[in-house]
Amino acid sequence: MTRSERTKAPAAIPDDHVVVGVIIGAWGLRGDVKVQAHSDYPDRFIPGSSVYLDNARCDILRVHGHKVGYVVGLDGVPDRTSAELLRGKTLTVPASELPGLDDGTFFYFDIIDMAVRTTSGENLGRIEEILSSGGNDVYIVRGAGKEVLIPAARDYINEVDVKRGVMTVSLPDGYLD
Repeated sequence: MTRSERTKAPAAIPDDHVVVGVIIGAWGLRGDVKVQAHSDYPDRFIPGSSVYLDNARCDILRVHGHKVGYVVGLDGVPDRTSAELLRGKTLTVPASELPGLDDGTFFYFDIIDMAVRTTSGENLGRIEEILSSGGNDVYIVRGAGKEVLIPAARDYINEVDVKRGVMTVSLPDGYLD
């Protein structure tokens, strides 16, 4: 139900951008960086594509897979010293460059902080986190001093109203006990 162009952007990132990765360290001597991907879009990190670093467009020169995501060579990052200074920086893209989605599929940033209510009108709280599992994602909803885990599956999710910021769920009897 969700695609992982995720994470609402911190204040320093333009409102019309979404985070697609975080630089977690330097790799090698040529200025490559290790990127923890926040995107499952297959063409997000390929040579010739672009991302934004500190609100400046940066072309991707080279890339290869790594256990945490990718090792990426960025234009303007010539050596290891420069790459080490980028640890913790976010890579973004304009929301207008996001791929289209199938019906019933949403980006993580559409879902995070969404209010969750049952079909009977009970307010469960807000989605604070999304766990990616092999099958379905799981929404972690926190509110009123409790935490509820809701599978991102059609059996549980009745409606997602992105404009209103509300998800309506149908939970089996006893689920909240």
